[in-house]
Amino acid sequence: MEDVSVRGGVEPKTNLEWVMTSVTAMDAVARRSPATRAFFGLAAVSLLASLITLSAMVFIVEGGSANMIAIGSVLLAVVVTLLGYAMVIGPMAHDYESRLMESLATDPGALRDFATGLANRRGVTVRMLEAMAQADRYAEPLSAMLVRVDGYDQVVRANPAAGERVLREVGAVFTDALRMPDRPGRFGERDYLVVLPKTMARDAGMIGERIASGISAVRHDHQGRVQALSARIAVTQFRRGEDLDQFLSRLESDMKRAPSATPGIAAAVSV
Repeated sequence: MEDVSVRGGVEPKTNLEWVMTSVTAMDAVARRSPATRAFFGLAAVSLLASLITLSAMVFIVEGGSANMIAIGSVLLAVVVTLLGYAMVIGPMAHDYESRLMESLATDPGALRDFATGLANRRGVTVRMLEAMAQADRYAEPLSAMLVRVDGYDQVVRANPAAGERVLREVGAVFTDALRMPDRPGRFGERDYLVVLPKTMARDAGMIGERIASGISAVRHDHQGRVQALSARIAVTQFRRGEDLDQFLSRLESDMKRAPSATPGIAAAVSV
């Protein structure tokens, strides 16, 4: 019987061509949603892994050497890992970040911490993602500063009513000490994150000194006892290609290396 595909001038596809066509089709469908992308990404990885495994089995049956089989197994593991990240983990992380920024942009009130007047954790996270994208695209320096305020808990325990006033004063310290492009936000109960665009980590020291000096000046007088705040500061510089979790993880690690808080700056810096 005559081969219709050859008669029509179209060469029959090889196994590899069929796999690549299937992967391309699945990726086009997967762009519709993160869940669909994850499903089809895993399917594509499984398909390729099965094809390579089948090829390895044929190679063994035909008398392939042990060394070649070991090398093929390692290559299989590497390929599957890279494809899994590229088609599942990476895209889902990107989708999450995009959806986060889109949802917050429609509700400005969701970005603000009303106690300090600064951005809240979600708001400063959006600013961080924007700055990371800018720094990654244009190879510009970017640093982040984590400020941990000590002494606030003691103020609240001594006089709960003074807590709101102290938070407002701490928020004012960041507003006064930072430059126009810098973006501060309350990142936790006593942690503040500052995004420093176009700034090398080693050049952030002066900014940190102003913040630490301003925080140490926030005092509360309760029954004749003056209670002062202090700050520990860590500064980390963004590395091109890393994601938000990696960047913040390095920043938190630097905070653990920072000396105990004293009036003034106690900082750990990494690049």
